[in-house]
Amino acid sequence: MKVKWLQFRKADISNIYVKHDFDEEFQCIKIKQSRKGISLSSKLPRLYTEKLPIATAKKKDLISLCRNGKIPSEYHKYYEDIPDDKNVRDCLPDPYALESDRDSDPE
Repeated sequence: MKVKWLQFRKADISNIYVKHDFDEEFQCIKIKQSRKGISLSSKLPRLYTEKLPIATAKKKDLISLCRNGKIPSEYHKYYEDIPDDKNVRDCLPDPYALESDRDSDPE
C-alpha cells in the first residue's frame, strides 16, 4: 500500500481516511476501540520481508554524517545496517536542478 495521505477527522474518530494518489477520493478504514485501546479492524499485509537497499552514495553520505557527529551515536548501528546497492538510484530529483529551473522562469 503506497499511502500518500492519511487523514484523521476529529468528528469521526472511528475511521482513518487514506489516499494512494493525490487526485483520488479518500478511502475509509474503520477502526474499533476496545478497552485496551484502538485496533485496526483489518490486517495490513507486510509488503517486504527484508530491508530495502538504498543507493550506495546515499549510504556513504549517511555514514559520513555518523562519523562527523551529525547523527547521534545511538543511531549509528541502524544506519550501518541499512543495505546498499550501487544499482539503486535516488528517487528525488537534484534540488539544484529544480532551483535553476525556477530561477530561469519569467514571472
